[in-house]
Amino acid sequence: MARIGRDSAARVVDRHLRLRETLRGPAPATRWDPDAKPPVPGAYVAISRHHYCQASLISAEVAGRLGYTLYDRELLEAVAEDARLRTQLIERLDERHLTDIDGMISSIINPSSSAHAEYTRSLIRVLRSLGEVGDMVVVGRGAHLILPPDRGLRVHLVAPMAKRLDRFREQTGIDERQAPGRLRELDRSSENWLKRTFPTPDGVDPLYDLELNTDSYSVEESADLIVRALWAKCPESRPEEA
Repeated sequence: MARIGRDSAARVVDRHLRLRETLRGPAPATRWDPDAKPPVPGAYVAISRHHYCQASLISAEVAGRLGYTLYDRELLEAVAEDARLRTQLIERLDERHLTDIDGMISSIINPSSSAHAEYTRSLIRVLRSLGEVGDMVVVGRGAHLILPPDRGLRVHLVAPMAKRLDRFREQTGIDERQAPGRLRELDRSSENWLKRTFPTPDGVDPLYDLELNTDSYSVEESADLIVRALWAKCPESRPEEA
């Protein structure tokens, strides 16, 4: 997969923020009024997944049906790594939101681990800033642990190892004997990153609103289930004509 460049990331973020301003009005240019009600963010869908569960196809289908912006891992990393883009995003929010985001980063980062690196802080700040806009589908990067649980749907996509191995071999051309070990290594790498970045007490699993076995449904059926679950949890996100 080609690396997403700064220009591509800038266009996506700018389009997303313009949508926010169209629907809710621009962020205030002066100091915020503590008695004023903040704009209500749109909903989101945060998709966590095992590797090779068709998450890319399903998330794109969900975003298309909802009219939401799709943020995958590469796009989020491109934004987080680009200081100019990150500043542009954060400056479009008011002071109330920035205070909330900074407090959240301080409480969730593990200061004794590598997750305390500036890059990870930037990634979390980007996710929380985008969360103040809403109307997005986010794939991976611990979004289900970062975004406010009451504002969206947290989904976990799974599939049997045999099915995932078939897709892994088909998409990478890797040798059949090497595939199981390589896929397990990918799984461990993702799990370890999540545990280092967002440590939780032993025996406590992250909470999801919906866990979906993608081997039981088509891409279209999976997307339909996710959209309906979002509308059930966040009724305000459902269009009047739906």
